[in-house]
Amino acid sequence: MRPFRTITVAAMTLPLVAAAASAELTIFNNGSPYFEWRIDNGADFEPVDFLDPTQDSSQSGAESPLGIRYRNNSPETSFSLGYQSLSADAIRFAGEEPVSFYDPDSNYYDDLIFAQLFSVGDLVGPGADFNAGPAYLHGYFFGGQEQFIGGATTPPAGPVFVGMELTIEGQVHYGWIQLQAINSSAEGVFFIRFEALSWAYETQAGVAAAVVPAPGVVSLIGCAGAALLRRRR
Repeated sequence: MRPFRTITVAAMTLPLVAAAASAELTIFNNGSPYFEWRIDNGADFEPVDFLDPTQDSSQSGAESPLGIRYRNNSPETSFSLGYQSLSADAIRFAGEEPVSFYDPDSNYYDDLIFAQLFSVGDLVGPGADFNAGPAYLHGYFFGGQEQFIGGATTPPAGPVFVGMELTIEGQVHYGWIQLQAINSSAEGVFFIRFEALSWAYETQAGVAAAVVPAPGVVSLIGCAGAALLRRRR
């Protein structure tokens, strides 16, 4: 008989049969209250939120070692590299092989490590290649090279999962964040950003985190779009 594994979704605990050792996967839906995860645009006067994947959506967004910064760097000219990325002090992100971005007009280039794309049913664990970040979600030159997580040149149509390796009290834990690309515009400028739909981590050290759909997460896409619209008004 295979041992039971426990999944906790917010305040609910659900049993799940799994081949792994007994553990607990804690999943937080980004529902009510909705955690907006305000993006870091590099402006000192704009508020920035840090997402702690071990806390629910009522968290304050204050900076902490496990707080994940969502950074947006817009190029000042067409010869500069722009990007969206995730980084944290005590979290490493599962990444792909570096991708070279090169602008022949300015002879400018950089290597970006995009976050590895996980799907429902995958395991986030020791087999992934984790790095300290930043983990890129989107890289581009204006009018030039462009790439999103997963290797596509267009934004992902549905939710995507990013894998994490967390250090908690000196021990390694695994988890993930479910993201949704949101199309929006501000002052006539079209742009794309990612909203967090849910996040999870294994409470038992060293146990891989199963990527599972969180109940009710589809309806949160509408909440994410509504929150983004409120910020832009």
